[in-house]
Amino acid sequence: MVEAPAAAGSSKRNAWQVREHLLGLLRAGSYGALDAELSGLYARYLQGQARESDIGMFLRVMRGAGLDEMAKFDAWIKQMPESGIALLARGTFTINKGAQVRGSGYSNTVSRGKFDEMQRIHDTGFADFAAAQEKLPRCSMCLSGLINLAKHRGLRAESQRWITQALEIDPNALYAVINYSRLLETKWGGAAGEQEAFMEQMEKLHPSNAGLAALKAEPVRDRAAVLLRDKKVDQAIDAYRTAFQLFPEHNALSNLGSALIAKKQLPEAIDVLTQALDYEADDIHIFERRAWAYQQVNRHADAEADLVIALQLGSRWAFETLFRSYFGNGAKGAPVNQAKAYALCDKGALQGIPEAFWCLGGIYYFGQNGVPKDPVKAALWFERAVAKDVPGAKTDLGIMLWDGDGAITDKKRATKLWREAAAQGETRAAEKLESRLSAWEHFRYITLESARETVSGWIAAVTPFVTALIRWFKFLLLG
Repeated sequence: MVEAPAAAGSSKRNAWQVREHLLGLLRAGSYGALDAELSGLYARYLQGQARESDIGMFLRVMRGAGLDEMAKFDAWIKQMPESGIALLARGTFTINKGAQVRGSGYSNTVSRGKFDEMQRIHDTGFADFAAAQEKLPRCSMCLSGLINLAKHRGLRAESQRWITQALEIDPNALYAVINYSRLLETKWGGAAGEQEAFMEQMEKLHPSNAGLAALKAEPVRDRAAVLLRDKKVDQAIDAYRTAFQLFPEHNALSNLGSALIAKKQLPEAIDVLTQALDYEADDIHIFERRAWAYQQVNRHADAEADLVIALQLGSRWAFETLFRSYFGNGAKGAPVNQAKAYALCDKGALQGIPEAFWCLGGIYYFGQNGVPKDPVKAALWFERAVAKDVPGAKTDLGIMLWDGDGAITDKKRATKLWREAAAQGETRAAEKLESRLSAWEHFRYITLESARETVSGWIAAVTPFVTALIRWFKFLLLG
């Protein structure tokens, strides 16, 4: 059965183990078993035997499903159309999926198509949370989901109604209070002082509310981060402990672990980071930090296990660290295993790790690890890595373009790639620029191109000024 977060050192499953278990059920199509586990937890919540944060942790597991796994949730709901839990789970998934589709760029850099796709996904979420509320008794989390989605559309009146309903259902509602407070931030259209006024109202009406405690802990964590940045480590440690006492959650523990590492209190840091995994499964930083601490105390098998998990979550640092370790020039005492290093490239590429694309390019170029030599495939993988700005891949693709090996000869682009890589500190690229180009090629591909770039930059800089000047003259002449 699904369990509440375990105490550190207990035999209960931590959040990562629960994540793997529940996602395994989802991916295997074992919807009945999955529904029974989550419904059982919800029943214990209604009986006062579990907290809303316990349900939240296990619903957040659904964020670990891939962007292409919406069909799994659709099949779950189709098989169990009366399940409110299935609707709540898919609604939770749509919040994260919509954010991933949109991306993290500023609004003016996001295409209209991405916004439309996010809106379409969020439409499903709105419908799911509303339907789940009809099926699940006292579902303040359903209302929390609606509030979370509403901030993307400016639905302030509706959100005010939903937060009122959530607090009527459960005066201790956690996520509805947190999400409504977020909606009142100025970046989401809230007026100055509006968020503070809401917290003051909560203090008067619901002083013991868990969401209020979480909001109080945030500025303490922020202050701790500043102290840690300023190398006031002891004070940062105290502040993170205070934040955790105000509201027990993974962020305070994860950052406390980081502060303890800075203090070189590694065994305690490992214990604290292990405890953080009782609260959150998908925080890459917990696994990265604990892996680093394990390495420092020569627990290489434990470090490797954490690095593998961090890689599954998309950590570039984990990929690079594992790769160096498997090739024997990483952590002292770690076993050399080149077969593992090559297999790691496949795993990393599945997670979209740019350095893994570069690695696969090398495998295909040299024909390593039982893979037949294939320069064309090598060039394609190098291209993918170049698109992600990997300096080494720029050097290698440049060599192939210069030689016409696996790609059409293009010395101009090869030189451009080498110049970019050299500017990023890639010494091989600097060597190629020195050894490969003749005097004429240097003049043609570097001197002339630099001049063109300078002129283009100058034109781009003065164009707005000239345009404004022309408009001013037109205004003077024509009025």
